[in-house]
Amino acid sequence: MRSILAAAVITAAMSAAAAAQQPGEKFEVVSVGLVIGVGSPVVPGGIVCADYATVTALYQHYNRAWRDEIRESQQPGATMLYGRVDRPRPSDYGCRVAKPGTKATAYWPPGVPVMVVEYKAGGKLVKGATMPALWTKAG
Repeated sequence: MRSILAAAVITAAMSAAAAAQQPGEKFEVVSVGLVIGVGSPVVPGGIVCADYATVTALYQHYNRAWRDEIRESQQPGATMLYGRVDRPRPSDYGCRVAKPGTKATAYWPPGVPVMVVEYKAGGKLVKGATMPALWTKAG
């Protein structure tokens, strides 16, 4: 339940500039990821997957791994009691994570409440659904 609420909060946290775009209208964004605290990234860039459900699942995996890293730093040995979730590999989800600073073109497809981004990585076009909170409007 908390993970569903967290995904809803993240989605609602999109920038006003991105939300003001008309469906289908393209605009430029820059990957920022999501950092909570000093030097402790929850997500190391903009998640891009084939669908929003997978974006959310990968985000939740990063969140659980971050929680376990914080727990272990505050209570050494705690992960031996509770178990540990390792940082995810985006490729296991069929996703990519755009490094912070990656410039992309974004748009809201008509009738679909999911932001889509497209950018070049290694000479190939990467395109997919993402969480708006992991990007900021370029400008």
